[in-house]
Amino acid sequence: MALVGNSKDSIGDIKVSYLTVSEFVSENGNSWVLCDGTALPGGSRYGTLTSQTNKPDFRGEFLRGSDQGRGADSGRGFRSSQAENTSASDLSVSGSATSSGGHHHLEGVWSLNSTGNYGADSTGVGHNNSITGSGNCNHTKTSSVGDHAHPISAVVSGSSETRPRNVAVNYFIKINY
Repeated sequence: MALVGNSKDSIGDIKVSYLTVSEFVSENGNSWVLCDGTALPGGSRYGTLTSQTNKPDFRGEFLRGSDQGRGADSGRGFRSSQAENTSASDLSVSGSATSSGGHHHLEGVWSLNSTGNYGADSTGVGHNNSITGSGNCNHTKTSSVGDHAHPISAVVSGSSETRPRNVAVNYFIKINY
C-alpha cells in the first residue's frame, strides 16, 4: 500500500492549497479535510485531541499567528477569532479652515431669476445653472462674526471591508494519520 501525503504531517497541521477539495483529497487522502466549520467525522484523532466537534472554519478568513506573549495582539485566546476592524488613525481626517478677518454669512432662500441663473447678492456673486425659471432672491447677511474656524469633515467611501490584495485558496487540516 502506497503512502498518501507526507508521513511527517501531524494531526492539526494546516495546508494551504490551490487545489479544489476533490483534487486535494485525491492527491492527499481522506486524513485531510477542508476547514469549512462542518462536523468532524466521528472518531477523528483531531477531535479526540482538541475536544472539538467541528472542523475550524477558515473560509474567507486571513490566518494570524498566535501572539504567545509578544504583545502585538495581546489579550487574545488561542484559536479565537477576531472581527474586522479599521484603525481610526487610518481613516481619521480632522481639522478646520480658518478665515482671516471678519466675514459675513448669507442667510435666506435662493430662487431662480428670469435668466435661469440663481440670484446673486449685492456684490453680483451668483451661481449659474441650466435650470430656467423665474423668481427673486431673498436673503440677508449675518452680522460680522470675526475670525473663526469652520470644521472640516471627511466622507470615506469604498468597500465594506479593509483588505490587502489576495487570492482565494483552500485551507485543509489533518484530522487522522
